[in-house]
Amino acid sequence: MSKANKVQGYKEIVSTANQILQGEIDLLQGDRSILQLAANLDCLEDAALVRLRGFVSEFDDVPSEETRNNFGKDYLSEVDKNLQSYLDKNKNSLLSLHKEIINIYQQQIDQFESSLISKLVKHDPIKVYFNDLEKKYSYENEIKLIQDQLPHCNSEEQVSDRLRHIFIDMYGEVPKEKKGIFDKLAKDIWTLLN
Repeated sequence: MSKANKVQGYKEIVSTANQILQGEIDLLQGDRSILQLAANLDCLEDAALVRLRGFVSEFDDVPSEETRNNFGKDYLSEVDKNLQSYLDKNKNSLLSLHKEIINIYQQQIDQFESSLISKLVKHDPIKVYFNDLEKKYSYENEIKLIQDQLPHCNSEEQVSDRLRHIFIDMYGEVPKEKKGIFDKLAKDIWTLLN
């Protein structure tokens, strides 16, 4: 799995954990989603996720929203009561765990974005970088678009092609003397991804 795909997965984990903290999605269902994402990313052994797996495994008998209709009222009432009792007793530790998960994966996302910004600043294809204070903001919009495209790239050439299209869409035709800059930038980004 490429680094870009992993970062995209990390973003989904962070988003789901944030939705849980905001009460936008059910805690157990959200945690099951986080663990599925983590399994796809091959990071289930991360310490925070091991603890999350412990919590989720305590409630393997709680049916998912999709399967609840297959169970009787009495059974659902009992497992829901047990789950709620556990949540009431462990609310603070579960909130802390979700915050820890957000911090861990947000750091991974930030490191990747920082590396991308450094590559863009190094090559500065449209000459927007002026100094270190502006480094983070000089390619903010481009970074978002590039990150969306990178998971679809399977070669350095595809990265270069996507970069060209992003910059052409944003700034119009690229002067001929600038076209080689995208190949150099793509090479650095491809190295970052692999």
